[in-house]
Amino acid sequence: MKYTNLNSFTPTPGALVRYLESLGITNIDSFLYRPSPVDYETPWNLQNIEELIDRLHYHFMAGDEFFLQVDSDTDGYTSASEFYNFFTTLYPQARIRYRIHKGKEHGVIVHTVPKTAKVIIIPDAGSNQAEEIAQLTAAGKVVLIMDHHIINHPSYYDNCVVVNNQMGPTFHNKSLSGAGVVYKILQAYDEKYNGKKGLHKEFEDLAALGIVADAMDVRNLDNNAIIYNGFSNINNEMFKALLEQQKFSIKKPENPTKLDVMFYIAPLINATIRSGTDDEKQALFEGFITKGSTEIITTVSRGEERNETLYQFLARSAVNLRGRQNTQKEKSLNKIMAQIEDERLDRNKVLIVKTGAEDVPQNITGLVAMDISSIYKKPTLILRPVNEDGCIYYRGSGRATPVEGFDSFMDALLATNIMDYVEGHDNAFGASVMEDLIPMLTEELNAALSNVDFENSLFVHCCMDDENWNSTVIKEFAEAVPVFGQGIPQPVFHFDFQIKPSDFRIQGSRGDSLKFQYKGIVFVIFFAKDHVEKYLKLSEQCLKQKKEIHVECIGKASINEYKGYRNINITLDGLELSLCDPKVRSLF
Repeated sequence: MKYTNLNSFTPTPGALVRYLESLGITNIDSFLYRPSPVDYETPWNLQNIEELIDRLHYHFMAGDEFFLQVDSDTDGYTSASEFYNFFTTLYPQARIRYRIHKGKEHGVIVHTVPKTAKVIIIPDAGSNQAEEIAQLTAAGKVVLIMDHHIINHPSYYDNCVVVNNQMGPTFHNKSLSGAGVVYKILQAYDEKYNGKKGLHKEFEDLAALGIVADAMDVRNLDNNAIIYNGFSNINNEMFKALLEQQKFSIKKPENPTKLDVMFYIAPLINATIRSGTDDEKQALFEGFITKGSTEIITTVSRGEERNETLYQFLARSAVNLRGRQNTQKEKSLNKIMAQIEDERLDRNKVLIVKTGAEDVPQNITGLVAMDISSIYKKPTLILRPVNEDGCIYYRGSGRATPVEGFDSFMDALLATNIMDYVEGHDNAFGASVMEDLIPMLTEELNAALSNVDFENSLFVHCCMDDENWNSTVIKEFAEAVPVFGQGIPQPVFHFDFQIKPSDFRIQGSRGDSLKFQYKGIVFVIFFAKDHVEKYLKLSEQCLKQKKEIHVECIGKASINEYKGYRNINITLDGLELSLCDPKVRSLF
């Protein structure tokens, strides 16, 4: 089994604290117990924030019409929901019209802005829309941008105010998402114009959801405080319904972990945005901004009538849409993988796949790029042709996983000076390049990344065998699962031991899961038909030759609660089984 041992900590007392310290975390108590009020960064450090809230106050008091552009991802939905919910609660007569994008667009589209709207609100986007902002302000609109993306094309015009946490040195939390920036704006407005009544705290759950869904670094004390308190006090009824819908995967829907939200909630919202109809996308957003709905929706499935609240219906619809999206994604993945093999694209350091216009639906390009990157363990660009002014560009999405010597796929592309544009996050972004320049781009990336080992990037944080075994340390990390998230990866353990065939159990309705125990720790690997077959063969040999099974495995620790019992589980990502003599380390 090939892996790189990071030696992040030794399996001795205090391992969890040492691990957090190795990640640059100094205020350990804020992560292991609860954050302090002083962990929040004041919103007043944000550049232009007072001017923006003064503009908001003036136009709400004047009764002007607002137009709110909802961006096309979970961070966009939550940031827009925060804004709408806060100001319609504070000013019930406020006139706020909103728009959901038809596709996966980002930012404002000028011709969709109502002529009657005076103030244009762009959360989680807009910082790089200089041309659009110029047109809107020239038409007499006031544009207020609440964003977190890196600014490449500033939008500074009269009647445009930009609050972006990337601007200026005074605001230190550069890891806020759009929902986090909006939350700070609501806090500042609360303090100046609502007598510090704390209304903004009612929407901290949405800010936390946006921050986690947008994969922001949670090592920041400010982010940690928002997430901890937001997930401890979930108020939004749509958010509650999504958590309840996923209760078989989420142990405590009333107080989810960052990993729960990242893997089980954000994908439902994003699936609706990517694969839902206009009505389905609109309905989900309205679920986030509708308070106290008593509407009951009746549906019939297989001859049985089902009565659900509005929120339950929308949550279940989101699950169904994700299933539809995954079916669509699988078809695209099969096409792309066949193309990669045919064209031998995987010989390059970066997979640059030129797809046909119909091979990958535009709404799931990023998802396909992410899966291809995971399968081939390489940075990936999935691009489709676009004819613009007689020139052929290839545009789409880039995805990558940071490894040693490679932190930012975006920076690697920009360093070539070949790209038409790269906009988004370090390892998840939209990109464009002229078709004629793709061979040159491939060559430059091969040269620049020649020393980066993407394919053997399986990392473990700690290795254990009989000599240094410590169940207490494993338990410590299993109970710390709520701490882990982007920037604080859940540690991966490597284990090496030998056990009897009778210590194994085959599980699952299809008999494709394998479970075994060692020194009170339960190990399980799912969807592992090959491993089950290998175990059955080895088991027969063990009985004949009086040998044991040597286990080498890699996995993560968690607590499994069932019928009042709490067991330490290791969910395995990798497993190798072989034959060995009892208590002898040499393999046969």
